[in-house]
Amino acid sequence: MSTIESSREVSGQVVVSAEEGKQRLLIEAQRSERRHLIQTWCIRVGFIILWLGSWQLFAAQRILNPVFIGEPSGIWHSFTGMLGGSVVTTDLRVTLFESIVGFLASLIIGLSVAYCFVRFSILERAFRPIVTAVNSVPRIALIPIFIIWFGFGPMSKIANIISFVTFTVLLGAIGAFTASDRDHMLLSKVLGFNERERMWKFVIPNAVPALANIFELALIYSFLGAITAEMLGGAQGVGVRLVLFANQYQTNNYFAVLFLIVIVTVAIVQGMRLLLKRFVKWREVEMRGE
Repeated sequence: MSTIESSREVSGQVVVSAEEGKQRLLIEAQRSERRHLIQTWCIRVGFIILWLGSWQLFAAQRILNPVFIGEPSGIWHSFTGMLGGSVVTTDLRVTLFESIVGFLASLIIGLSVAYCFVRFSILERAFRPIVTAVNSVPRIALIPIFIIWFGFGPMSKIANIISFVTFTVLLGAIGAFTASDRDHMLLSKVLGFNERERMWKFVIPNAVPALANIFELALIYSFLGAITAEMLGGAQGVGVRLVLFANQYQTNNYFAVLFLIVIVTVAIVQGMRLLLKRFVKWREVEMRGE
């Protein structure tokens, strides 16, 4: 009886030791991750301070002409002055409207065509060469045509975004839809699912993580398409303001607008990333093996 009790006691000690070992490894991993995060931010912040400090020094000492390169202090002053002005209340609002509308239209068109191509292979075989040919046309060469068709207003910018972003979504979605797990496809056949059920229950859910990355890229490209079209011909918008400041050699204002574009784009992309994260949370749990 004492031998059995001793064995149980030893087994209990082994289990406790194993749990303590796992706890120590977890704490050590968290400390290592925290240490790496601190080191990363120190390097990042140090580089930015060194870069801005050198820029300010070169401009202040006239080593480089501030008329051409601006200076960080002047850019910050211009940026804070723009926050309540027409650059934000009018130009940025117009650019955001064009970008969001073009982005949503591109998603609808690109995903719909990609779904049809994957669902009906005959359509992809018939139209894939045409898609490749149209996609090879330089988008910047189409902007004058869009201005002739739709004028200098938002419609010509939205058309440019659709022509630019739709193909990014279309080709990316086709790749995501056709990268389905082979075991899932075999399981759908065993379960007797038809083509529509296979698409909605296996293909599309499996493609969601890849589609999330495509959406982020498409949103960034939407802003690029809107600003590029505004710079080449527009009545209002951030791109129009950039051309105006460049023509007047207002370098600080020019960089301040670029800084504003970066902040707004990053904020919107981060917001969309947090929203899409809810739809791919199952993927993170799966990859952790929980």
